[in-house]
Amino acid sequence: ESERAKVLNEIQKTYTTNKAEVQAALITKNNEKLPYYFTGVRMEVDGKNYIVGYGIDVSERIESEKVIKFSEEKFSKAFQVSPISMNITRLRDGLIIDVNKTFEKITGYTRTEILNKRASDFGIWVDDIDKTVLLTLLTEKGKIDDRIFHFKDKNNKMHVSKYSADIIEINGERCALA
Repeated sequence: ESERAKVLNEIQKTYTTNKAEVQAALITKNNEKLPYYFTGVRMEVDGKNYIVGYGIDVSERIESEKVIKFSEEKFSKAFQVSPISMNITRLRDGLIIDVNKTFEKITGYTRTEILNKRASDFGIWVDDIDKTVLLTLLTEKGKIDDRIFHFKDKNNKMHVSKYSADIIEINGERCALA
């Protein structure tokens, strides 16, 4: 379907649904295609039907979305293939949002087993004081660098680890990227 046909189809819809919206390319006098978002509504004035609408250039939004998607893909790939155990935990309740393959390998827990649960649900912390100190430092300083702590894996084997974390925001929630 051509861009023109797509827009004309949406204009026709306004007669039955009273409104329509579509994203399509606007072709300039120089034959340049610009992405536009068009919206329109049907109105009746003095017994006559009119369509009132407007279009806005969404080039910047589309470019921003591409940059964000590329950035998210880079982060995701780096996170997943890192040889360092990594996890993302929501600060307000300790819910584990994501873990990488190295985390799975070291702890013995699969991603499926641990996502949307709390580390405390699994008895990972050898000493609750470690958890309290780490959360306090992270909350007060916004990050932790190379702090030693002890944790247990799925087989109850104790490990000693260096822990570093930064606060990031995901969907408006403060999280620890560790």
